[in-house]
Amino acid sequence: MNHYQWTKEPALNEKGKATGTFVIGLPKQNQPTSRSVSDFIYLCSSNSYLMANNQVNKMPVAKEKIILSAESLFSQHGYESTSVNTIILNAQVSKGAFYHHFKTKEDLILAIIEFEHGKNELIPESDNTSKKPEEIFEIEIKRWFQALNNTKHLLRWMVPLMAHPVLKNKFQEMESESDKVKTYLVQLLKGISVKNAAAEAEMIYYFFAGLKMELSIYPNTDIKKHQEVILNKYLKIK
Repeated sequence: MNHYQWTKEPALNEKGKATGTFVIGLPKQNQPTSRSVSDFIYLCSSNSYLMANNQVNKMPVAKEKIILSAESLFSQHGYESTSVNTIILNAQVSKGAFYHHFKTKEDLILAIIEFEHGKNELIPESDNTSKKPEEIFEIEIKRWFQALNNTKHLLRWMVPLMAHPVLKNKFQEMESESDKVKTYLVQLLKGISVKNAAAEAEMIYYFFAGLKMELSIYPNTDIKKHQEVILNKYLKIK
C-alpha cells in the first residue's frame, strides 16, 4: 500500500453538490509493476468504490478518472440512472475531456468492460510449473474467486446490460473465449488426476457463471464457502 499516492476527492451529484468522498490511489513513480491480485486495491468511502492498480497508470489521467468515477456511480445508482454530466462532475474533468475519450456512454461501458476483463484474466501469464499440481490448482481456484470478489460490485448493473443492443456483442465476444478457459481448467484437473476432466471443467465453468448471476442479485453472498466446496471436492478426489 505504501507504493500508492492516495488522494481524497469529493463525490458530486449532477447539481455539483458534494454527497460524500472517494479515495483514488495512483502508483508512485519508479515502483515495480505487477499484474498480481495484490495490486488491485479497493477502497470504500461513502459507498463509493474506486480501484488503484499499476495497470491504471498506463492510461491518460482524465480517462482513468472517468472510468473509475463511472464504475463508482454505476455501482451506486445503476447505468440508466447515471447521466454523462454526473460522471463528468464526479470525475472532476471537463466535458471536452470526456468526449475526447468517449463518444457515448456506451463507449464508456465498453472501456470499463475491457478494463475489468484485462485486469482479471482467468488464464495466467506466469508459469507455475515449478509447483506441484495440487498447489497450482489451489492457487488458480483462489485467484479466480478473488477476481470474482474484486468485480462483484459491478455485476448488479453490468449483468442486465448483456441484452443491451449496443453492448451485447461485446459480452458475446468475451463469452467466445470460454473454450480457452475450459481448456485451461481441463489441464488443471488432469494435473490432479481427476477423471472425466472435460466434463468436470464444464461444471466448474458454469458454476462460476451461476455464481456471477447470484452475486448480481445478492452482492453480499459469501463466496468463500463456494471456494471451499470446489477445493475440498477436487483436492480430495483422486
